[in-house]
Amino acid sequence: MRLKQLDALRALAVILVLGHHVTWNPLWVRFGWSGVDLFFVLSGFLISGLLFREYKQYGSIHILRFWTRRALKIYPAYYLLILATVSGRMLAKTPIGWSHIWPDLIFVQSYVPGTWGHLWSLAVEEHFYILLPILLWAMMRRQCGRQDAFRHLPLVCLVISVACLALRSAHLLTGEPFNFQWHKFATHVRLDALSFGVLLSYYWEFRHGVIERLFSDGGRLVLTVSLFLLAPAVLFDQTNAFLSTAGLSLLYVGYGGLLLYSLKCVDGSGMVVRTLAKVGVYSYTLYLVHLPVASWCVGDLTPWAPANAPLIRDHAFLLFVCYFALTFAAGVLIAKLVELPFLKLRDRLVPAQTDIEMTAPIPQAGADLGVLSAEEVGV
Repeated sequence: MRLKQLDALRALAVILVLGHHVTWNPLWVRFGWSGVDLFFVLSGFLISGLLFREYKQYGSIHILRFWTRRALKIYPAYYLLILATVSGRMLAKTPIGWSHIWPDLIFVQSYVPGTWGHLWSLAVEEHFYILLPILLWAMMRRQCGRQDAFRHLPLVCLVISVACLALRSAHLLTGEPFNFQWHKFATHVRLDALSFGVLLSYYWEFRHGVIERLFSDGGRLVLTVSLFLLAPAVLFDQTNAFLSTAGLSLLYVGYGGLLLYSLKCVDGSGMVVRTLAKVGVYSYTLYLVHLPVASWCVGDLTPWAPANAPLIRDHAFLLFVCYFALTFAAGVLIAKLVELPFLKLRDRLVPAQTDIEMTAPIPQAGADLGVLSAEEVGV
């Protein structure tokens, strides 16, 4: 049984990001970028959960197997986008310089600008995929023979959170101007969102009683606090000193709360959740293609297409509908032609540990929670 709530959250994340770049709604533009932070928390939760359950069942973590499966999930559609971008620009006689190609090829575009601005987040996630299993393996070796080899993980996550916040805040002390590449995109200032997802997964897998106590009131407090923590992203611009430092910390905590609330309290059989879940299945390829489609629809997006302001103002809603439809069509097409066939190949070459399941809490009446197998995680 697939947890539709998680796919619905993926859909919410990608819809937020889509609306950030092209929409008729100024509030969506202001808040939509935060969908990336929701992606980060989800990735941290889901990816670490796979590794935790592998450890609980087998007492070990197979790092090379994990990396191979990740590569076959991420690389095919990703490198197709890079190839199509470079080829298209060459045919249009506006070639992209090598200085913008090589960062994408080796996933360092969170530090050096690549071909498309949104790919920085994939670099952050790629670094996370490399670092997390190594960290867990080191902790497992150090605590060999203990039932909970990762009991120091909350402390590690706290250190990461404090360090990332300090690094994000450093430019305020030095007086240097805000720079998206270094103060918003760089891996070393964004890993805390992923590590918070790991922290939630740790408590879910090893100390679930703590989560149960959080939801002793049916989740009302968690939901209220989570929405409150998301509010700064609505009230302030991305470059605001508070939002770009402590505000990012509040943001991932808020999204983490919504993640837990969705798993514990949201009915997965509802029509809205089921509809969003269908979109969430294609979230990766939708995210890949959305900015190229937006650029084709609107033109120069840096800074936010001032030359096209009249077009956006006079036809904003129609433009958004076309952009969303084209993004969805392209994302689904690439998923069916590239991503899904490679996932089938992956499962033949490196079969999933199908008996490793994410056990959901006892559902409330009518809730569709069940279990989430490694096959069904979709990551």
